[in-house]
Amino acid sequence: MKNYAITSGKFTGKGNFTGYTAKGERLHIHAAQMSALGVSKDADVKFPFFAIGAVKQIGQLNEDASPKVDANGSPVLVDRLTAMSVFATKEQLVAAHVDDTTLDIAIAKSVKEVATANGLGEKELNALLATI
Repeated sequence: MKNYAITSGKFTGKGNFTGYTAKGERLHIHAAQMSALGVSKDADVKFPFFAIGAVKQIGQLNEDASPKVDANGSPVLVDRLTAMSVFATKEQLVAAHVDDTTLDIAIAKSVKEVATANGLGEKELNALLATI
């Protein structure tokens, strides 16, 4: 996964958003993610906004909207850079990373406090922390 600053873009006919970075990287953003930002039309978009993205494989459709398959009957897949989450501000994206990264630290600290208060020794505490 990688972080992106979306500096331009527009809604598609299907209601999703195609965003672009200043470097020209294209990022697919689902309509529901844009709705969560309170944005549903091009005029409401405030740039820049921020995203965490990853390359996902998506299926393709034939002209009749049926899944496209190869000669072996396997679905035809292509890579698409897709937003995993979106944020209105850089600070929100940073805070999300901090929360995610420090979550295990906060859990371990709380477990240690409770275990120590209940008389567990260092050996038992380490065994308990190893299960987290």
